[in-house]
Amino acid sequence: MRSTACLLLVLLCAALPAQDLVVREGSPTGAQITDGQAVGGLRDYGQVPTSTNSYPLNIYFTNNRATDINFGTIAKVGADPADFYLDDTAFQYALPPGQTCVLTITFYRTTVGTCTAMINVPHDAAGSGASPFEVNLRAEAVPRLRVTLGSPTGPLISHNDPAAGTPRDFGSQDVVAGPTASIQIWVTNIGSSVLNLSTPDMGGTWWNQFVVNATGMSSALAQGQSTSFQVSFDPTTIGSMSAYARLAHTSTDSPSPYYVPVLGVGVAGSPVPVMELRHGTTVVPHVSYLPLGTYWVDTPFATVFTIHNKGTGDLTLTSTPLVGIQAATACTAFVSAAPSTTVIPPAGQTAFTVNVTPLVHGNWSYEIYIGNDDPARNPYFVTIQGIGLVSPTELRVTTHPASTFQGAILAPAPVLAVTDANGNHFPDDYSTQVQVLVLPATGTSGAVLTGTLVATMYGGYVTFTDLRIDRPGTGYQLAFVDLSGSLSFGLSDPFDIVSTGGGGSGGNKDEEDDGCSMPASRTSFAALALLLPALFRRRTKRA
Repeated sequence: MRSTACLLLVLLCAALPAQDLVVREGSPTGAQITDGQAVGGLRDYGQVPTSTNSYPLNIYFTNNRATDINFGTIAKVGADPADFYLDDTAFQYALPPGQTCVLTITFYRTTVGTCTAMINVPHDAAGSGASPFEVNLRAEAVPRLRVTLGSPTGPLISHNDPAAGTPRDFGSQDVVAGPTASIQIWVTNIGSSVLNLSTPDMGGTWWNQFVVNATGMSSALAQGQSTSFQVSFDPTTIGSMSAYARLAHTSTDSPSPYYVPVLGVGVAGSPVPVMELRHGTTVVPHVSYLPLGTYWVDTPFATVFTIHNKGTGDLTLTSTPLVGIQAATACTAFVSAAPSTTVIPPAGQTAFTVNVTPLVHGNWSYEIYIGNDDPARNPYFVTIQGIGLVSPTELRVTTHPASTFQGAILAPAPVLAVTDANGNHFPDDYSTQVQVLVLPATGTSGAVLTGTLVATMYGGYVTFTDLRIDRPGTGYQLAFVDLSGSLSFGLSDPFDIVSTGGGGSGGNKDEEDDGCSMPASRTSFAALALLLPALFRRRTKRA
């Protein structure tokens, strides 16, 4: 038993190396990053428009040792260091104990491309990785002009991107059946200045076999705005035909005019079914995206779709079930009312209903597929999108502290989330200030809670990393209060604070009898070893 206790103490000591320098991204209590850690989190800027400043990335360096930390000259290395800009003014000075300084990094590039770099921060701290501390970065500079299919967030269409194998291939259309269902081309300005657009038209050999509808399209887009136009296939002759929609614009990082190729085959002789899906009066083209808007999380709603036959022959639905639902993401979705018929005559229609329940705050989606005998649209396939909303009402403890010693940092560190009454997380909170208080318990009169007692939410979460309680006692609880008063308070599970003992000759005798030798500064681990079985029993009972 004594040798087992010794081994446990050694493992505990080895598992908890001191970190003089702690580095976090986004905020002083944000996600911790390690030396040389692969790109992720906020260090991946994602897509940034050319000639546009990214968001400023703040990297926080905290001194946890008892003496100053000194920094050397910060360097940018890697493939594209010139595209990342630093504000490292604070690193010209030594960092005092307990203090935090911030390195601000901004991405800016004038040409399209993916960029990577590494920021090297020399230091004299111990237990924090090698020196220099390496921060890896990534960003992608993208054109101001974004052209997509079906919705502003639909599949990207590059300039002159071939139509074969995409929804821009209209397939076969009878020359006497009129135009096909249209596809919708969206144009979005993701730059920081106004983007001017011309009215699109058709070009190419068979330009007159396709129809452009630009009704309601904007000629000028401010930052973040989108507009759209439609293209359909209306052949008057038999055979395979290609053309392209063309759009002149003022973006300097994309070709003008911008070409969007399309294909189609004119046929004649036998009746041809043409399937079209609608939501209300909105046509949802084959292989496209339909945004439905915002709905409350955990609240079901129903959406009615209609299947129309725009062709000259009967349209037969061939799937089992007739309408399939797949790839539901952040939601549940099922067909609550199936189509009433499997055969739809020319100009006919049938309806079906899908019930959806959003599960999280943010984007959700699901896919609809419908087997049929339309030769160009089988199976008919669309993606339905929406946004789930959570109404924040309370602070909820997601990580509770466990029992520990008087004066020791509470661990695990308490974590709070902003949620609704059902516990659904609200990630859009970056401003709520939360104060932590200690509630009295058995034997805890006069207990004092120290550490960072007020912290700010980041992404709907906040962590209290350095809380300590100075008196032993049983049944302590922490209360977490929204200082604005809009959210109900959170309460931790009960936990105990254990005395570390008074030392003296009795303590020395115990160490001698135990057969374990260790420095005096580590004696708290001996107490921890004795406490572990009791803590395990408490956790098992709670679970």
